[in-house]
Amino acid sequence: MSRVVPEMSGVPVFYAAAAAGPAVAELPLSARLAQGPDGAVVVVPGTPGWAAAVDAAKASGAIAVVVTGPVPVAPAELDALTARAGDIPIILDRARLRADVAEDAAGAGGGAPLHTAQCTASATAIAGAICDAIGWLRVLSTGPVRLRSAATTAHGAVALLDAGGDAATLTATVLATDGGRIAVSALGVVRTDVAIATPQPARVTRDDGSGAVTLPTRWESHDRLALRRAIDAVIAGERPTDVADFAHDARLGASIWPSVHPHKH
Repeated sequence: MSRVVPEMSGVPVFYAAAAAGPAVAELPLSARLAQGPDGAVVVVPGTPGWAAAVDAAKASGAIAVVVTGPVPVAPAELDALTARAGDIPIILDRARLRADVAEDAAGAGGGAPLHTAQCTASATAIAGAICDAIGWLRVLSTGPVRLRSAATTAHGAVALLDAGGDAATLTATVLATDGGRIAVSALGVVRTDVAIATPQPARVTRDDGSGAVTLPTRWESHDRLALRRAIDAVIAGERPTDVADFAHDARLGASIWPSVHPHKH
């Protein structure tokens, strides 16, 4: 893969559908604002239809795309996006599943006999919360997550899963108000707990029986992290696996919580 050597003023960054965020100003040596998408890292919102926005950015000459807060999309869109993900780096800014925190916790629960995930969110946000909770099960177990059985009601869902060959459970609860949280645990010889309640930073704790240790907090803003990862991927000629990982999480999430629910009719 080819590498890109940035100009002294940094890699150009173009915001496709919103005012420029503070992340560019926070990366003065590696990023600069661009007037258009051609030859730039393009930032698009993760609202419904974001897969088409990624394609539009690529067609306009983007050298990488950052998707902020991607919502789950239809399987057909995921298939098409996954097939074309290798063209340029595509970074998904998932605030509840940050790449740096995931790297800190990755594999901590591998081999644990049981993984658990609980998530709460409003009715409009619960699908995304389930998707991210599945992502955390994937990260901790270092393997794909598969559905064994699931049941849903108007107020939530429960699922029995296989996470990297280990047993796992997921419970989701719909809240009447905004807000919510995700809590995921790997229960083995060493217990690992991940707790996320945005906008507070994620907390990762490990307990080997002699005492619990909380890993250092990652204070970098999630949008700055996503932009920095995109720039690094462009310079190094790398293709992160964000899209494939999201496709895995979103497909399983849709099996547990379909986009069209009987109680919404």
